[in-house]
This record gives sequence, C-alpha cells and structure tokens, in this order.
Amino acid sequence: MAHVMFVESDVDGDGVLHLRELIDVFREYDDVDNPDGIVTREEYVKYQTRHDPELDGLSHELYNVYDVNNDHRLTMDDYDGFYRQMDVDTDDSVTEPEFTTYWTKCLALCFQLFNSVKHHTNLIC
Repeated sequence: MAHVMFVESDVDGDGVLHLRELIDVFREYDDVDNPDGIVTREEYVKYQTRHDPELDGLSHELYNVYDVNNDHRLTMDDYDGFYRQMDVDTDDSVTEPEFTTYWTKCLALCFQLFNSVKHHTNLIC
C-alpha cells in the first residue's frame, strides 16, 4: 500500500517525493467550491470517503496525522511539518524507503487507533 501511495504522489517519477508534490496532493483535498488553501477535516473526510464511506473513521485518524500543529486545519505549516517527519535524513527529499518506512508505521498506528475506537464505541463502519 505504501509503495502505491508513493508512486501516485511522485508525480514527476524521479523516485523522490518533493515538497511541491506533497502540496499538490493536499490541494486535491481542498473543496472546489471553496479553494482557500486550507483543508478542513470535513473537506478531507468528504474527499476520502467519496467512493467508500467505510473509510470515514480511518480518514479522521489520517487527518490527525497530517495536522502536525494540531490547529484543526491543514495548511502549508502542516504540509511542511509532515514532510519533515518523513525526511529522516533531512536532505529535503523523501525517498521511497523513507516514505515506505514512515507509512508502514503510521498506517499500523492509524488502524490500531481506528479499531480501538470502533471496538470501544461499538461502531459499525
């Protein structure tokens, strides 16, 4: 799954995820009716669940990951902070191994949190 995410995000196909490519991915989440450069939780979840409503809970967990400064809105500060978390060797580029390592850990945690919330609240998602 992380490999597919990397390939889809590496738009120029050079084997490195650049900050500008990450920003372009997040621009897709910004509501087309209100393209203000800020992605709200509602906009993000709506985008992620448009084809599969069962992704609702996981989408909320992922939004929490992206909201690096915890201000409940995704902006350039969050994209930069998120990018820095993946860029382990701090060379201003995220290679596929860095990306895959980050997402393998992150997705495992998100699924664990999602399943914990679902279990404790008896939600059927």
